[in-house]
Amino acid sequence: MKFYPDLMTDLSGKKITDASMWSDRKKEIVDILSREEYGYMPPVYGETKGEIIKVNEGECAGHAVHQDITISFPTEKGEFSFPLRLVYPVSDRKVPVIVYMSFSNLLADHYIPLEEIIDRGFAIAEIYYKDVTSDDEDMTNGLTGMFTRPDDGTGFGKISIWAYAMSRALDYLLTREEFDPEKTACQGHSRLGKTALWCGANDDRFRYVISNDSGCGGAAYERTKHEGAETIEFMNGRFPYWFCENRQKYAGAEDTMPFDQHFLIAASAPNNVIVASASLDQWADPYSEQLSCVGASPAFELFGKGFSGTEEKAKVGDNFDGGKVAYHLRDGRHFMSRTDWNLNMDYILK
Repeated sequence: MKFYPDLMTDLSGKKITDASMWSDRKKEIVDILSREEYGYMPPVYGETKGEIIKVNEGECAGHAVHQDITISFPTEKGEFSFPLRLVYPVSDRKVPVIVYMSFSNLLADHYIPLEEIIDRGFAIAEIYYKDVTSDDEDMTNGLTGMFTRPDDGTGFGKISIWAYAMSRALDYLLTREEFDPEKTACQGHSRLGKTALWCGANDDRFRYVISNDSGCGGAAYERTKHEGAETIEFMNGRFPYWFCENRQKYAGAEDTMPFDQHFLIAASAPNNVIVASASLDQWADPYSEQLSCVGASPAFELFGKGFSGTEEKAKVGDNFDGGKVAYHLRDGRHFMSRTDWNLNMDYILK
């Protein structure tokens, strides 16, 4: 049986037994993950502003408003900005808003069923991830280059920078009267699912944290890998820049980590987390994602019901949405489908 670091025992050896003790433990967990996996996020240097550049009030056959917005904010090395594509339903009520880090600069691509999102009463605020920083080892371009990166092994990786941008988008969205501050979500797929989890761990204002097929370095346990799953060793060879340099020492030595990915999921407590897997996505290791939800559950149980599933391997179509950690296993491959979007929205609207 695998040994996993104890989520509910703090660094002094004290057991976390009630909600009043969680805040300090959460700070410890975020610090461990910052130091050993993702790198420390840069600080916030000042106020975020949004400038509406273009408006289309007839989006989705007149049911929605589309705004192109420039998000800008001060950094260590000056002002930085990126585009935000915002679409929200015409409504007389405050609506839920999903900040979505995207692989595309098209508002309605094959990952985004825009009309369904609008018809269900949701707003989507989309960020194209390469508008923030490049997806490569260049640490000088985009937002990455606007901060001094420590060279002690704890310097931020690209995941931290993408997550930082999601929070700056939320800074602006929370100034808008159209959106419900109690139904804010950060969402991403694959490497951007890892980003959403890390964003939620660092920003309590996101009430729902949604990870789709995030796998290794995301929702999936590192100590428990099933056939065909990605490993830290492989990821270090291909994508070391997503993480801090300290993570590299755990390739083939996962059992020495002072954390595992249940820490990452738990760091969003007491907010809600949705972990989505796909049945044929062996690379992301669906069963390890499910088991990580089980491992994270005790943190959420301090605030209500944790994970409503069990350690028994999920069947295709299973949707465990009865607690503050939700998990579903969709049929198919590595993708963000309409099924994923609809199950996520179902959960938020509960």
